[in-house]
Amino acid sequence: MGGTVEHAGKTFPVDFEGFLEDASLWCPEWVDLIRDQEEIDELTEEHEEVMERLRAYFAEHGRPPRVKDTTLVTGYKLKTIYELFPSGPGKGACKMAGLPKPDGCTWVMPAPVRSASDGQRRDRPAASGPPYA
Repeated sequence: MGGTVEHAGKTFPVDFEGFLEDASLWCPEWVDLIRDQEEIDELTEEHEEVMERLRAYFAEHGRPPRVKDTTLVTGYKLKTIYELFPSGPGKGACKMAGLPKPDGCTWVMPAPVRSASDGQRRDRPAASGPPYA
């Protein structure tokens, strides 16, 4: 179950992870909102090209490309996509392009680990950076 977010005088219906509920509502204000969330200072032609290719794929297939297929669809290496969209191909690129969350885009809470020496529960440190650098 989602909700709504407001930005630049517009209201956007979103799912519980903040993806736009209706791809037809995609507009420059949405892009600006996600750009702010991604902490991207300025959009480049590469950003625009990735979004354009993702949206073209969505228009043809009725779904966003799976995360593992994003490199084939966009023509960019995964490392470059992470450089352009810090949250990655799904939570960054597809989200900014106004598409639903793609298959293979998951977020899993790390499981607690136990110290071998004392058996006490320890939380794993948060991962940082893209998984494929």
